[in-house]
This record gives sequence, C-alpha cells and structure tokens, in this order.
Amino acid sequence: MRQYLLGILFIFSATAMFGQDPIFTQFWATPQSVNPAYTAFSEEDYFGYVKHRRQWGSISDVFVTSAAGGSYALKRRRNNPTYLGVGLDVAQDQAGSGNLTRLNAMGNAAIHLTANRNNRFSSGITLGYFQRSINFSDLLWDSQFNGVGADPSIPSGENITENNVGFVDAGLGVLWEHKKKHHYQIGISGKHFFQNQSLVNSNEGMWLPLAQLQLAYFKSNKRFDLDFHGLVLRQGGAMQYKIASLVKYRFGADSRYTDAKTSSLLIAGASYRYGDAISPILGFEFQRMITAYVSYDLNVSSLQEYTNLQGALEFSIVYKGSLLKTRRRLR
Repeated sequence: MRQYLLGILFIFSATAMFGQDPIFTQFWATPQSVNPAYTAFSEEDYFGYVKHRRQWGSISDVFVTSAAGGSYALKRRRNNPTYLGVGLDVAQDQAGSGNLTRLNAMGNAAIHLTANRNNRFSSGITLGYFQRSINFSDLLWDSQFNGVGADPSIPSGENITENNVGFVDAGLGVLWEHKKKHHYQIGISGKHFFQNQSLVNSNEGMWLPLAQLQLAYFKSNKRFDLDFHGLVLRQGGAMQYKIASLVKYRFGADSRYTDAKTSSLLIAGASYRYGDAISPILGFEFQRMITAYVSYDLNVSSLQEYTNLQGALEFSIVYKGSLLKTRRRLR
C-alpha cells in the first residue's frame, strides 16, 4: 500500500504553485466540487451546500468567490450495493480592479459500487459551461504612464474587442474507500479537459488541465472523531499542497434501535496551504443535518510583509438528510 501511495505522490511532485483556479480552504466540506466521484457518496440521500470566500479585504479590489451545489442518490437500496448519484455545482469568482469574473455551472454524475463490506469504488464525470468576462476600461496599461504616474485619459493603444467568452468544460474522477481496521479514502480527478479560451486571443487557451489527488483518513470512538484531509493539485507543471486536521466532539443522544438521531458536533481544527496560509477552523453540526464551518487564512507567504498576516475569511453551510427512514450505523 505504501508503495502505491508513494508512486501516486511522485507523479504529482513538483514545486509549489498558486493556481489559476479559485482557492477554497474548506475543500473537505464539499468534496464533490473537487472530485465528481464524491457526488452522492455520503450515507445520506441528499446533500446541499453554500460557501463564500472573501480574500484580502484590506485592499480596495477584494477577491470574492462564492459557490453552491448539491447531490442526490438515485435508486439506493440496502439490497442494491450499486447506485447512481447526480449533482450540480455553481461557482462565481471575481478578482481585481478589472472585475475579472469566472462563472461556471457543472453537472455531475457518479456510479458507486460496494465491492464488499470493507471496500467501495466510485467513478464520476462532470460536464458544464464556463464563462469569463472582464472590464478592460478599469485597467491601466504601460502606454498610459505619463512619466509621473498613470493617466487614464491617455489612450491605451490596446486593440481588444472581446471581453466575454464562454466554453464547455469537462472532468473525470475515481475514488476508493476502505473501512476495516482503518478508514481512509483515496481519490484522483482531472478537470479542464476541453480547450478553453483567452479573453485576449480566442485561439489561445488560458487554463491547462488540472490533476488532483485527494486523501482522507478518519478515526473515531464514542465521543470523538479525528479527520485528516490532504489535497495535491498539479496544473501546468506547478503544484499546490493542502492539508487539514479536524477534531470533532459529539454530544447528545442517538438511538441504536430507532431512527431518532439527534446528536450534534463541536468541530475545531486547522488547515495549511504550503507556502501560502495557515487557517484556524471552527464548526458546528446540528443534529446530523446542518453543518457550518468558518475559517480565516493567516497569510504566511512572502506577501505577509504587506498583508500583516491578513488573508481570507471563508464560511460553508452544508445540509444533508435521507428521504427513507433507515437505521444508520453510528460511527
């Protein structure tokens, strides 16, 4: 097992990066947005989320990213270990003085196969539409420098007629979950398979294919859960590494003989994005239905001289539940 993991990590090895795709610290809270194989992967029949991130609020042109989505399990029965999950993810990202905006809506589908009581395999596909736009009139160019400072009244000399492009994009993912002496998940996914277009040159692709390796390990007892999450991204030869650890304390009552599951969770932890930020995390799960997370990125990159550790505020709200009343095994 160790040899396989080392081999996968070697494939992804390179130097750290700051990716072209929007960054979310709480990547574990909405795993289907990372890997489509996670679509309807949880024990519940349906899953929904909203998340919001506001980065570098101390500057005039704030970077804002918002996302929402959900999934639903189709034809899942106790006597049928294979079922289909469908879902939808919508995200919008706005950045910079030119209001560079990315809006995408991706439909997901995944098939889940329970091989035996200890192993489950999933594969998923995501397909959707991306739109990128920018307001060039709010940007300043080298030709508008008058020798003292920037002068917006000077013509830019740039011949740019297109400020909005749209394209179709797709991705794939696979996932393996093992539950026996240890409980862990390993997922690999890829995105941006279709050539997408630049706002400046319609024949030039802006995004390179994105490959991701997702790891998770869970340990639990009657009252405490300990979760570890890792994410490695490779895009165009550059890398990004994320790790997170969460401690969860469960309180309240869960019946072992009825469908009454009313216990809740207090959650605390931290996340680290290599070369970029450390993020303390707090969360609360209410009666196994609604979970809220909040985190704040403390910038530890070379920009900390200017940011004074300020980074990004992020929160997520997740809702999940089951249509059929079935007795679930407690973790």
